[in-house]
Amino acid sequence: MLLIAIFFGVAACVHPVSAAKYSEYIIAPNYRSVTPLFLTAVRGPVENPDALLTDVHNSHGVIFGPNSSITLDFGINIGGTVDFGVGAVSGAEEHVGFTFTESSMWISPYQCDSASQALYDSPLWFKVPSKGQYTAEKKRQRGGFRYMSIWHNGTGSVTVRDLHVNFTASPEMADLRDQSGH
Repeated sequence: MLLIAIFFGVAACVHPVSAAKYSEYIIAPNYRSVTPLFLTAVRGPVENPDALLTDVHNSHGVIFGPNSSITLDFGINIGGTVDFGVGAVSGAEEHVGFTFTESSMWISPYQCDSASQALYDSPLWFKVPSKGQYTAEKKRQRGGFRYMSIWHNGTGSVTVRDLHVNFTASPEMADLRDQSGH
């Protein structure tokens, strides 16, 4: 009799937990539009370097001076296409480059390890002649990165704002976190 009571007592405790059994292991983002959580590095003349972070989201954006960069941390590995706005450009022939890496050991604004080759990949470059919205083509999507560096290698300045990555993994899923755990 005591054994049956213990069995039902344990079963009653286990049942409510099983529905959310795997939720702590699901690290998919909540939304398809993913923004960075942390600023990990600033190089050169940069104003408002944390303006692109999820919790800050400063509408004035990050102002990159000549040969400057920042590195952002998304907190989890993601993949997709880069989308950003440019609020202002001063100078001629201004470019903004994006690099990507999974590991903090390989952070660099000048090259990235996101390619499927053994060699490093060059930045994903955007020519930014004027303000507006810029989006990478789908064939330029990057996968398996946690860290993104943004490098302005011109002599003028560029203001970048409204940065996000369009998360392209599992396109058939409406809710990225709705996973059964098997």
